[in-house]
Amino acid sequence: MFTDNIAYCGVDCHECIDYEKCVCPGCRNTEWREDDTCPIAECCLKRGANDCGECEAFPCEMMQGFFKESESHRRALLRLRGEELPPCHPSLLRLSAFDGKRIRLTEKGGRIFEGIASHDSADYCEHEYGVREEGISLSHLLFYSGDIEKAEAIDEFSAPFGLLEEEIVSDGDLLTDALSDEETEHVLRLLRCMAAHLRRGESLPDESGVKHELRMIIKYSHEDALRGTAAAVLEMLPR
Repeated sequence: MFTDNIAYCGVDCHECIDYEKCVCPGCRNTEWREDDTCPIAECCLKRGANDCGECEAFPCEMMQGFFKESESHRRALLRLRGEELPPCHPSLLRLSAFDGKRIRLTEKGGRIFEGIASHDSADYCEHEYGVREEGISLSHLLFYSGDIEKAEAIDEFSAPFGLLEEEIVSDGDLLTDALSDEETEHVLRLLRCMAAHLRRGESLPDESGVKHELRMIIKYSHEDALRGTAAAVLEMLPR
C-alpha cells in the first residue's frame, strides 16, 4: 500500500507537473466528481485495486502508453513493479509541494535528514542569503535545490531524533535559535537529542543561552510534553 502522495497510476504527486500546476488535485485525497474522474483512478476503484500494479491486466494498453510519456511516468512503472528507483532528477523535485509536510531529504553526499519542510523560494533566498536558488528549510538548516538528491513525504519520522538534530546541537547559535522554532515537533525532537548528549556526559554549546530558552519553553509553552521534556533537560544541565 502506497502513501497518499502516490497516485493510483504510481506517479509520485511531488514529481508530477500536473499536480504542481493544480491540473490534477491528487486522486488519493479527492472526492471525485462523476463528470471529472481520472480514468486511471476510476478504473482502479471499479476493480477494487489500490493501484495499477494490483491489476491482473497490468500493464494494460492504456498504461503502456502512459508509462512512456515522461520521466515521472517511467519512474511510476518501476515503483509499481516494486523495482529500485534511480535518484530523482532535480527537475522532478517540486520543492514547494513539500511545504509544511514531514519529509525525508537526502543530500547529494548521501546524508539523510528528516524534518518538517518549509519551502524557500528563489526570490526569498536571494533576498535573505544572496543566492538565487530555491530551497527547503528543516528547522534552521537550509538545503538548496542543487544540493538535494532526493526528497519524499513521510507519514512518521523513523526515529525520536536524527541527523538534523545532531547538526543543530553541535552549533550554539543554531541550537538557541532552534529551541524557539514554531514547529513543536522540531523542538521536541531537538530536546530528545540534547538529553541523549547529556546522558552520555557530553556538554552543550552556549549553556547559558540554552538554559534561557529552556526556561522560556517551560514558562510559555502550552504543550505538556514540551514543557516536561524541557524541564528534564534543564535539570540535567550543570547548575
